[in-house]
Amino acid sequence: MAALDPIQEKVVYSVTHTYIKVKNGSNKEEYIYGTLLMLEKPDGCHIEWREDPTHVDAVNDSWDFINADAVSFTYSNSAAELTDLTPTAARTEGSCRMINQQKFHNPINFHVDNLRSFKRMKGKLVKNSCIMFILDCGTSHPPIYFPKGGVTDKFLHHLGKKVIITQSATDGNRFLVSPHQQEALESSFDALNLFADQGSALSRFAADPVRGTFTAFAKVSKLLTNTLVASEDKNSVPPEICDQLRISVEENETDFSAIHSTQPEDPDFLFIDEKAQLPEVEKKPRGDPLKRAIWEKFFDAEGRVTNPEELKQIIYRGGVSHDLRSEVWKFLLSFYSWDSTTREREEFRKTKVDEYFAMKLQWKSMTESQKSRFSDFRDRESLIEKDVSRTDRMTPFFSGDNNERLHQLNDILMTFVMYDFNLGYVQGMSDLLSPLLLVMENEVDTFWCFVGFMNLLHSNFEMDQEGMKLQLNQLNQIVQVADGQLYSYLDDHESSNMYFAFRWLLIVFKREFFMDDIMSLWEVFWTGLPCKNYQLVIATALLCQCKGDIIENQFGFNEILKYINDRSGDIVLSELLIQSEALAEQLITCTNLPSYVRKIISPGSQSSATQPSPGRKPARPTSSPRKRTAES
Repeated sequence: MAALDPIQEKVVYSVTHTYIKVKNGSNKEEYIYGTLLMLEKPDGCHIEWREDPTHVDAVNDSWDFINADAVSFTYSNSAAELTDLTPTAARTEGSCRMINQQKFHNPINFHVDNLRSFKRMKGKLVKNSCIMFILDCGTSHPPIYFPKGGVTDKFLHHLGKKVIITQSATDGNRFLVSPHQQEALESSFDALNLFADQGSALSRFAADPVRGTFTAFAKVSKLLTNTLVASEDKNSVPPEICDQLRISVEENETDFSAIHSTQPEDPDFLFIDEKAQLPEVEKKPRGDPLKRAIWEKFFDAEGRVTNPEELKQIIYRGGVSHDLRSEVWKFLLSFYSWDSTTREREEFRKTKVDEYFAMKLQWKSMTESQKSRFSDFRDRESLIEKDVSRTDRMTPFFSGDNNERLHQLNDILMTFVMYDFNLGYVQGMSDLLSPLLLVMENEVDTFWCFVGFMNLLHSNFEMDQEGMKLQLNQLNQIVQVADGQLYSYLDDHESSNMYFAFRWLLIVFKREFFMDDIMSLWEVFWTGLPCKNYQLVIATALLCQCKGDIIENQFGFNEILKYINDRSGDIVLSELLIQSEALAEQLITCTNLPSYVRKIISPGSQSSATQPSPGRKPARPTSSPRKRTAES
C-alpha cells in the first residue's frame, strides 16, 4: 500500500483487513485484501481503498482489469510489483471479460461530495458486512467486505459527519447521500445519534423503518428538501453522447444519429387503453445442465434426434455441460438438422469443408494488385486484423504473441466476408466468434456455427441499423408493460430511447459476463425458448434489477450508461435467468397484454432462419448491396 503523505492527507478513519471479491480462472471467488480509508485532503474528505501487498497469497497467478473508461491496469504475483498500481496502455474494450483472469473495477478513490448512495448488507444476506459505493457519475464500485464486528457502523458514523445520509424508503439496504451545504451542520449525524454504537440506528431502521426514518430525519427535513432537489437539469443528453455509445460497443460502425425515435408507427403504442396486469408466477430454480448420458438417449439407431423440443427444454432450463458443447451447438446453430442421421451428417460435413476452403482460397489467392483496386476488401481486411488483435486477449485460449487461434479468428472472419459480402465484417462480430472457436477448436466447424449465429443476428449489423432500432423500440414497449414506474422514470429523464442497452442487444450481452456465463446464456437464447425475442425479456429483467439504483440515485442518461457499463462482470447469471424466465411467463400468460407486445414475444421460433437439412445451405436474411468503409 502506498505511503500516506502527512502534509497532503490526514487519516480520519481507516479499516484494515477489508477485501474485494474477484474471479479466478475457474470462475471461483478469491479475495484482494486492502485498507478502506477516510482521508482529509486540501480539497475535502475522500474515501479510498488501497490494496495491501502483504496479502500476496490472496492473488493467484496474475490479474488484470479493463473498465468502461478505457484504462487498463495489470498486476502480477510479484510482491515488488504488487506495491504499485500502474496504468498501462489505454484500451476501449468497455467491459471486463476473461476466463483465467481476475477482474477488478475502477480504482476506489473519490471525494465524498461525489458519493450518491451506498448499499450496506450484513447478517443473513452475506457472511461479512459489506458496502458498495455508487457515485453521481454512475460509477458502481465493487462491494468492500469488512471483518466481523461493528466496523461498518463505526465507518458510517464518521461518514455521517461529512455528508447527509438517508435510508431508502424502498430498500432497507440502500442509503442515499447528499453533501452538507453549510458548515453549521457539520455534525448532523453525530448530533442526531443516527449511527451510535449502542443499538445501531441501521438495525433500528431495519426493525421499524417508518418510525426510524421519520423520527431521525424530521430534524433535517428542510435541509434535505433544499439539498436533494436538483438545482439544474442534469438529464439532458449532450451532443457527445454518441461518442460514449461508440466507446460502449468498442467504436462500432453504427450511425447513432440515425436512431431518432423510439416511437413505432403503430398507434397502439401511443395510447394504452388499459394497464396490463401481469399475473403472479412462481420463480423456478435453474435445472441441471445437459449431460452426455441424457444426450445420448435422444438419438435413435440411425443417429436422429428423436425429440428435439424436449431436448431444447432441458437446455433452456439448465444449459449444456462444457464437454458436450462442441456437439450440441452444431444443432442449436443449425449446422446440423435435428432429423439428420449420423451418416448424413458425415457426408454433409465433407461438403461444408470443401465449401469453406473454396471460399477461403478466394481471398487467400488475391494479389496485392487486385486488392489495390478493391477498396471495400482492403477496408474489411484492415478492420478484421485490428479487431482480432484485441479480441478476448486476456482469455488464455487467445493470449500470447503469435497465437494460432488469432490467425484462425482472422481467417474465419475473412472467409465470412467472401460468404456474405453484402454484410461483410462489422466490429462486434469478433466478439461473437471467439466463444465458438474456443468450444469447437476447429476452423471449419466454427465457421459454419458462426454462420448460423449470424443468421439470428444479421439485422443487428446491417448498415441501416433498422434491426437495432426495432429492438430498442420493442424493449421500450416491453419495459412499459413490465414496470411502469421504471419506464416513467426513464421517460422523465430522457432515457426511454434505451440507447444504454445498445451493447447488450448488439452482441447479445457478450461483454456483460465472463466467458463461461456467456456460453450458458447463449445456449438459452439459441433454443428459441420460451418466446420470440427472448433477448429483450432478458434485457428488461436486467434493467429491472438496476431499477433501485437508477431511480434512487436520480441517474440521468449519462449516469445510467456509465452504471450499466460498470456492471459488466458483476451480474449473477443464474439470478438473471430465473427472473427472465418468470417475466417471460408473466408476459405470455397475461390476459390483457397489449397486442403490440404480444406480437413481440409470441411463443415460437427465435428466428425466421430455417434449419437446414444436410446438404442444404442455411437460409440467411438478404440485404441490398451497399458501399461501406471502416470509417462509416
